[in-house]
Amino acid sequence: MQLVNEFTVGVGAERAFATLSDLERVVPCIPGARFEGRDGEDYHGRVGLRIGPVGLNLASTATVVECDGAARRLVVRGVARDRSGQGGANALVTMTVGDEGAGRSQVRVVTDLDLSGRVAQFGGAAIKQVNRRIVAQFIRELDSLLSGGSGEAAGVAAGPDLPAARSVPYAAESPSSATVRARWAGPSAAAAAA
Repeated sequence: MQLVNEFTVGVGAERAFATLSDLERVVPCIPGARFEGRDGEDYHGRVGLRIGPVGLNLASTATVVECDGAARRLVVRGVARDRSGQGGANALVTMTVGDEGAGRSQVRVVTDLDLSGRVAQFGGAAIKQVNRRIVAQFIRELDSLLSGGSGEAAGVAAGPDLPAARSVPYAAESPSSATVRARWAGPSAAAAAA
């Protein structure tokens, strides 16, 4: 299955790409994820999440396949296995960052995801719900990381598939607004678009 998420951040494309391609810094933004170490281009960690009634504690490895700073494109292959045998996942994640001008950038993350074991029994609706929740929380944490205590935490506005989310500003000033769009692109959506 393929998950496509797009969102706008309130920093320039170079800074956004530099932050997002620094996996050690960005892993803590992923809900339930913990960075455990690095071996060359392999990043090791743990991810805890729940899909329906199944709770997973995944040992994971993310391998940087491509990191092109000039094109602002990052490709990461991820492998995760549940310690108790409930299932696992293989993913190929492609992230691109485009410049929108005025100190803003568009981030597009395309994830080709293969699930195995018990967790593979859940349909697209359950995966879509988990994806929305994770993306909304990730964006709030990324927003905080990018603001770096500068007092200009960008707000996160709801897109068509995301619940409303808001970052807590670092200063009394109102945060600027960032647009977040997440879209599910499963086999039926791809067929309808063709």
